[in-house]
Amino acid sequence: MRAVLDTNVFVSYLLSSRDRQTTVNAVVDAALAGAYDLLLPDGLLEELIESVENKRKLSRVIDLDDARDFAAAVRSFGESLPSPTPSSLPVTRDVKDDYVYLSALQFGADVLVSMDRDLLVLAPVSAPLRILAPSEFMRLLRASGLV
Repeated sequence: MRAVLDTNVFVSYLLSSRDRQTTVNAVVDAALAGAYDLLLPDGLLEELIESVENKRKLSRVIDLDDARDFAAAVRSFGESLPSPTPSSLPVTRDVKDDYVYLSALQFGADVLVSMDRDLLVLAPVSAPLRILAPSEFMRLLRASGLV
């Protein structure tokens, strides 16, 4: 199974790293364990670092060096994707999400995992790409015998 995890999933992972029992941690840990192929759209990990660096709320609780180390670890085993072919029209309600959605769609992801309502709202019309919240993705991984 090939999956793209949205930046917000990684941010949540970094926020909850002390509590290893969260669903988000299980999703990311499954990727780190190789239970599924993690696809990394161009710019996604940079967006993660920028979020931690520039959002005051995050920079107070996530150490920037920890975020950089985490991004480097993820980059070392994830499959880097090139920039997707851009659309001339907005694809999502928030055009900043277009690259994640288009990358997942254009480069053969089975699933896009996100907590962003602007992406989740596309789930009914995104076939063959499935857009799932982390809890739904964990259920799929379990049902598929991958975890």
